[in-house]
Amino acid sequence: MLAIPAPGSDYEGWCRILTAGDDGAVYSWTDEDGAIVTMDDGPFDGYAPLTPDPTDPATAGCLMLLLGPEAWRVWYSRSAREQTPKTPWVADIPDGDATRHATQGEACVAVAEALGRWGGP
Repeated sequence: MLAIPAPGSDYEGWCRILTAGDDGAVYSWTDEDGAIVTMDDGPFDGYAPLTPDPTDPATAGCLMLLLGPEAWRVWYSRSAREQTPKTPWVADIPDGDATRHATQGEACVAVAEALGRWGGP
């Protein structure tokens, strides 16, 4: 999963999350130079103001897994791929609405937010 600077942050680095637990804790990641960093070096949330990058395909895959049985709420719409702006990914929001998104990861975040499972920016 790719993590990028959180909105409003002046941090310019990024990292790849290598291992994380079911509880959401990040156990190992790379710094912007590619060196592996672990929890022994300090907690991830104290490392840098980073947030998952929902436009990264690997991040989208991780977010789909984290949605678990609610992952059916995210799907690709062939009819929407021709629209402008391009928003082929659909998020079926639990209250009955459906929202369209440019990437699968952004649709996952929309569903996670609606389910109360997203605490990120």
